[in-house]
Amino acid sequence: MHAVCDHGPNGDSDAWAEVGRAMVNLGKKRMARELFEDWRSRRGVKTWALANYLQCLSRFRKRGLEEVIATCKDALADLPHDHCSRYLACMQAEACALSGDKSGLLDVWQLRRGYFGGDLKPDEYFRANHKYLLYDIPDLVEALQHENQRSYRKRLRTLRFRRLWNEESRKRLGRVLRIALQLITALWFFGMAEGFFRRKAVEHIS
Repeated sequence: MHAVCDHGPNGDSDAWAEVGRAMVNLGKKRMARELFEDWRSRRGVKTWALANYLQCLSRFRKRGLEEVIATCKDALADLPHDHCSRYLACMQAEACALSGDKSGLLDVWQLRRGYFGGDLKPDEYFRANHKYLLYDIPDLVEALQHENQRSYRKRLRTLRFRRLWNEESRKRLGRVLRIALQLITALWFFGMAEGFFRRKAVEHIS
């Protein structure tokens, strides 16, 4: 296990984390990922910074899933638990499931059992479009523990679909469709204008 270093770059970890959060909010996720990825070399890192880091990592690529699992595992083992810890535990469990790591899923379930199920406390952080994990993960683990492969595969498919089709992806699709509609409209007007001037040119020659 990697541990958070007590030495290395000092700086201001809160300022560092705020810069990363600003990058995420601006959609500069690649830059934010490059900033956050060496978090273990810093002192005073808090879990809310890593909650932002997790937004920059793919859940559809092996490397991204591995980094989610490692980040959450190390953070929950080495950093003080706070209002973001439940979110990290659920992100770790989800990534284990999506990567096919059943033993890893059971491990995080046994170790962080208290973070799954139940209502969020008023001060706890959890992204609104991921709250289904609080209840889907326990159902997934139950199917796995009872060796109900059919139920497990069904719930895993649902988990994949929800990660693929969420509020953020719907917004992205909406933006793409709006751009496509604007482009089609512009091409239609261009075609109409071209036809008009072509007819005028023919009339002039006649």
